[in-house]
Amino acid sequence: MGKSQGELKRERKAGITRRNFLKNLGIGLGMLGLLSAGYLTFSGGRKDERAFDFLRQEEPLLNSSWRDIIRNYVPLSSAVKLGPDCLPGIYKEFKESHKKNMEEEARRRGFTKATLDLSYQQFGRPEERRLAEGYKSYIERAREYLFSRLLMLERVPLELVILENGQDFSKVRSGLGFIGKSRHEAAIATVKDISGESFSLGKSWSNLGSHIQIGYNRLTDERDNYFLFFGTGENSLSGPFSESIHLATSLRTHKHEKHFQYGLGRDTEEAITEGIAHILGREFVKKEGISGGEEILEKELETQFKKPKYRLVGQSIDWLKRNGVEQGLALYMESPEKYLEAITEGK
Repeated sequence: MGKSQGELKRERKAGITRRNFLKNLGIGLGMLGLLSAGYLTFSGGRKDERAFDFLRQEEPLLNSSWRDIIRNYVPLSSAVKLGPDCLPGIYKEFKESHKKNMEEEARRRGFTKATLDLSYQQFGRPEERRLAEGYKSYIERAREYLFSRLLMLERVPLELVILENGQDFSKVRSGLGFIGKSRHEAAIATVKDISGESFSLGKSWSNLGSHIQIGYNRLTDERDNYFLFFGTGENSLSGPFSESIHLATSLRTHKHEKHFQYGLGRDTEEAITEGIAHILGREFVKKEGISGGEEILEKELETQFKKPKYRLVGQSIDWLKRNGVEQGLALYMESPEKYLEAITEGK
């Protein structure tokens, strides 16, 4: 039966009201494709479209200058001296890109005998408190699910900390998991003349998503300093899984890297951690009832495939789906070389 003009008019009015409501909430059609999949929900069907607002990156990543980073963001680590044996990749890149500028500036200032000091430090940009607290709650639940699914996974101590302006963790103990909007790196060159006059040049990098930083004791080969960074935004769903697995498997990876040709140990580590993270991440967002969550994880995976260090992740996921994440982790912890052989030869 056809609808009356009055019914059609009421339906059109209701549609306009709903569109205005969504617009006022800031949830547009382009918000990560989540609207097309329905409301963001908790398990059990209880609707709360604000619970996962941390998935939105409301501002584009700012390529802040190194001076702005040092002045405005939170130090996550102590400053370390760059050199051929300390972060050699960044050291080489920085020297090659700034060598000419440093020499020209030194000549302009009339320097006669100068020394060069290169340092590197990481910083975090705080997130809005409400979004950070929402993400912290998600991280805690995700990690509990991870350890309940993989009982053999080492639960390395980790204290979650929401970043706030004015904090300074450059001299704080190891074992923190920072929660913020974005992570930033700054490399600084200080050129000092024998006269005492000096000047500085710098380079910065800006990063979204999660990150892990681990230092090892050269005498014992054990972890002696580490932190994790969890960044809000559309790639935040898998971070608690991947970085927690990275941390838990790091000693095994570190002790076996010397058995691999250059880069292959890193790629194998990414294969196991990102492979398990993707599978368990999909399980968890489905359990949580995050509408559109699986699509977000698939999109993130497609982006990863474009980067060389993730070239084995697809094969790893296929193997893990056939054999199970528990068996995959057990094989990797027994021997990363055996895991690599298994996923590449389809065993």
